[in-house]
Amino acid sequence: MSIEKTIDRARHEWKQGRAWRAKEILASSLPQFNYPRNGCLELGNVLLSMNDDLMAGMYFLLSVEEPNDQQLAAMNIFLNRYAADSIELFITRFPRNSLPRELANVPRFLEQQLRQRGAPDRLTEQASVGSVSSGVSYPVKLAIVSGLLFLLFCTVLGLLQVAQFLIQWES
Repeated sequence: MSIEKTIDRARHEWKQGRAWRAKEILASSLPQFNYPRNGCLELGNVLLSMNDDLMAGMYFLLSVEEPNDQQLAAMNIFLNRYAADSIELFITRFPRNSLPRELANVPRFLEQQLRQRGAPDRLTEQASVGSVSSGVSYPVKLAIVSGLLFLLFCTVLGLLQVAQFLIQWES
């Protein structure tokens, strides 16, 4: 089935009042077609009608060159939600393989946003597209490891105390 037929099927469901079904059809089909702009736009519209502005904004970013007011509002919700993210983490907010490898191949609005965040011309140089990043900083990781080592140390000391008590108790 082509992306056009998939979109037609989704539109039919949406017109019948089954936006949830239109969302299912599009969301499950878009990866098979490598996230074409017309499919992302359609899914963005369905999500917007379901008041899922955050996700609608993401799909509008993937599809819209020059957003209208409603699309821009949804896009800004997405952008503001992840404003503090590094470029590496921000890229992972999009579905796997939804972003082209070349920055010049994304819609103009998204290209501007990515450039403002410091994205290179080749997105894979900065972060592998669709990779998962924990987003946890080095000091936090160090604190977690230190805490685990402390717990291990306390456990060993506790076991030594129990062993010493048992030896004294048998005597």
